[in-house]
Amino acid sequence: MQKRVALPLIAFLVLLIVFGVGWWLYRASLVIEAQIIYNMGGPQPVARQSFYLLDTDPLSLTADDPKFKAKVDAAKNEDEKMNIQLSGVMLALLKNSIEKRDMAEKSGKTLLGTLELSKPFWEAHLVQSAQTDFKGHAVFENLKPGTYWLMGMTETRAAFAFWNEKISVGIGENKITLDQNNALYSK
Repeated sequence: MQKRVALPLIAFLVLLIVFGVGWWLYRASLVIEAQIIYNMGGPQPVARQSFYLLDTDPLSLTADDPKFKAKVDAAKNEDEKMNIQLSGVMLALLKNSIEKRDMAEKSGKTLLGTLELSKPFWEAHLVQSAQTDFKGHAVFENLKPGTYWLMGMTETRAAFAFWNEKISVGIGENKITLDQNNALYSK
């Protein structure tokens, strides 16, 4: 009688460990420290800025993306549909400005709002968002190990810095420092 009870109990405990506790063994976090290093004045934290962790490269998205199409199709009215479609135009503007550095130079700080305005275009791929504290630190928690894109933007003295980093997140705590040296664009 004890053997019959013991086997299901052992099987239950094994399943609990594999599927319950096992999930905790394979979780990850990403800690970011964002700063701009100036020649005069030293490093300045990128404080109170939003950073986004996505499951795909947002700058590679097109209007053919199935998640974007589904969002457009689910729009409640024509105004909402137009706003969603315009968000793709805003992302294209940001991407083109960064690729053509002289365009970003001329646009300067006027491009700062484009990341938020483009959010409806890429938010279906959003895994998590985090806001930096006053020291420029933020944490993305309870992630599955894998590949992500870390995107963020901040104002600088001259214009702005924009990051779109491909990140490989392993089990446990992962750290990255963002500054103008690894920004896709910085001025």
